[in-house]
Amino acid sequence: MALADQALGVLRRAIADAGLRDRTAILVSADHGWRADGWRSSPEWTVEEELASHQDTFGVPFLLKLPRQSSSIVYTEPFNTVITRQIIMDILNERLSEPERVADSIARPHGEPSN
Repeated sequence: MALADQALGVLRRAIADAGLRDRTAILVSADHGWRADGWRSSPEWTVEEELASHQDTFGVPFLLKLPRQSSSIVYTEPFNTVITRQIIMDILNERLSEPERVADSIARPHGEPSN
């Protein structure tokens, strides 16, 4: 997790330094949540990780930053990340540019075109 966080920070700084922050979308996701049981026996396992592992860590991360986005929105409903392709296509085709519309895109039935 720390390495992924560090890599994302490097990427975001490079985007900002290149003057591309307002033109770039970033999507961070995974194929599974944090599998603490697989890491617990590692010699690198820390007290902080043990404390965090008792929280719900099975959800798949899905973090989306749109171009020109400056505020955050939290979407709490479960959804199937199979919609990722459609969200990316909506961003690339400029059908999704406002953070307020992300929830609509997630809730839209899979395969249904966006407006």
